[in-house]
Amino acid sequence: MWWSPDPRAVIYLDDLRINRTLKKAINKSPYQITLNSAFEQVIEQCADAPFRDEDTWIIPSMQQAYIALHKAGYAHSIEVWQDDLLVGGLYGIAINGFFSGESMFYAKDNASKFALVALKQHLKVLGVQCIDCQLINPFLADMGAIEIPRKTFIDIKQHAINIIPPEGFWQPQVIKIT
Repeated sequence: MWWSPDPRAVIYLDDLRINRTLKKAINKSPYQITLNSAFEQVIEQCADAPFRDEDTWIIPSMQQAYIALHKAGYAHSIEVWQDDLLVGGLYGIAINGFFSGESMFYAKDNASKFALVALKQHLKVLGVQCIDCQLINPFLADMGAIEIPRKTFIDIKQHAINIIPPEGFWQPQVIKIT
């Protein structure tokens, strides 16, 4: 099943907003950022994020489905660590150069923003245009997300799916935000 809202929220990589406060935080480098090093922990934290007012849609059967997709090489996570503690992250689905964000969480200031900046930086090397955010919310809008018509989204998605990442692109690694 593919859920395809119209309009669709995306963040164009070149339009990701990094305000002065976030730039200062990035320059201080309070966190270590990794790719695909703790997928199951990220999805568990996203399902149980303390800031959520509503019940989560990331029920155990959904978690298991995403874990299976991760093991198959389609679901990926960005993890934000402070010392050895997971303090933020995001996960989503990637098909070649297309990345659809599913959920994110934070336990420390700016941790989810660091994850988003790291994802942008990681995808940028492929020449990808945007990150699919699906639906707009105040956090994503503040980070630069906009809504686009479904037809425009489908054209962008099709282009990104045809971008083949180099071998090892989604392998576990440390990401240094520059």
